[in-house]
Amino acid sequence: MSAEQKIIVTGDLNFMGLGQAKKVFDRIKPELQAADVVISNLECCFYDDKLAEQNQAETGHFYPRSGQREGFYAEPGAVLALKTANVSIVGNANNCNYGDAAIRSTIDVLQNQKIPFSGVGTDWKQACQPAFFHTKDLKIGFIQRTSVYWPNNHEASMHNPGVATLKIHTAYSPQLDGYAANRPGTPPDIYTWVDRIYLDDLVHQIRQLKETNDIVIASFHWGYREEILDYMRETARAAIDAGADIIFGHGPHMPLPVEIYRSKPIFFGLGSFVFHNGHRGKTHGHWLGMMGQIDIQNKQVKSFGFSLVRRDKKNQTYICDPANEMGALEPIFSAMRSCGIDFFIRSQTIDIKTSKSE
Repeated sequence: MSAEQKIIVTGDLNFMGLGQAKKVFDRIKPELQAADVVISNLECCFYDDKLAEQNQAETGHFYPRSGQREGFYAEPGAVLALKTANVSIVGNANNCNYGDAAIRSTIDVLQNQKIPFSGVGTDWKQACQPAFFHTKDLKIGFIQRTSVYWPNNHEASMHNPGVATLKIHTAYSPQLDGYAANRPGTPPDIYTWVDRIYLDDLVHQIRQLKETNDIVIASFHWGYREEILDYMRETARAAIDAGADIIFGHGPHMPLPVEIYRSKPIFFGLGSFVFHNGHRGKTHGHWLGMMGQIDIQNKQVKSFGFSLVRRDKKNQTYICDPANEMGALEPIFSAMRSCGIDFFIRSQTIDIKTSKSE
């Protein structure tokens, strides 16, 4: 029997406005360093701010003054915070990571620090490449896609930098039951689904990953507020059917319910993990995030759960007491109960019983 190993997955890391970000992990570093693997969503580009205005003039990808879409650009030196916090792999497919110069800079910074990444590239092929990390007893393959992206020059192409995407379709259907048929202005039902070409490509790549890796992890930037949309479940289950062992999502800046499919965890939304400035440089509020924890034994998922995290006045992330977060936890617990998922609170961790699955 092989030794048990722990994988931690986190939500958004956005170092914009945090300078070198030397202290952001100080309070949670012991937990991160105790893990064998830490995988995070990197929702920023490592790009010198002095080049931002030049990039705006040359590419039109950065509009901080006009209030249009703007990139999350962090100081390149902040990458060292990842190293000291034991962040092993990052995904960089996000709706805020764009601009040819910013993307090329991010790739160079991550490669120079030998941090494996997935989801961004100088062209479509590189953006879709998985990342790999090997421990003494475990081979891990990681892949990330974003379904939240701008329709013009954000998706990586055959010849241009960008992010790896998973295209989603949306349809609206009038509600014809009850009073809706004679009530003007009734909201429609909304349906979402994954584009078949994109989904087939993702499934094919996950199958290939599983052939050469013990644990395959798929990550997705997706979602809209507190809702778990149809395409999110469709994507997560297709990925698990193809061989993925762990799914974690991010996008909405709040924790979302956890589900189980074929005994594998789906963390639909981990929220923020390090996040100070957001769109147009506005400070994000007193956010609540989620940190997924998965125990691996004999190269299989043995157990999993999560902790909740917040930041203090010094922008340092810390694990918070679930007893003080019941207002946010109760909707999550209710959704999990409706799926037949059992769980219990153990100190600062919510442990999930894996015996039931959909």
